Amino acid sequence: MAPQLVHEISQLVTAGNTEEEVYKIFEEKYGLRVRAVPKAEGFNLLVWVMPFVGLLVGVVVIFFVINRLKPDDLNQETERVHLEIDERYRKLIDRELER
Repeated sequence: MAPQLVHEISQLVTAGNTEEEVYKIFEEKYGLRVRAVPKAEGFNLLVWVMPFVGLLVGVVVIFFVINRLKPDDLNQETERVHLEIDERYRKLIDRELER
């Protein structure tokens, strides 16, 4: 198939067609799959943009899920320990003041 396409391209170029005209003829004949990279316009632009949008949304979702799953018990435990220490010192101070 490839040698036939090369021959056809050679004929079109010899006939005086420009590169864009050759692409247009091949797109009409074989569809957009002729191009290695689709044009970035119309629906094809959406195909170019959506992977990046999906990646961004995925990162944001993962960030919120990780923050949501982080245990808040550490903060509560630390606060409880501080309150116990404060209470112990209060009792010591009260004992010292009673003397």
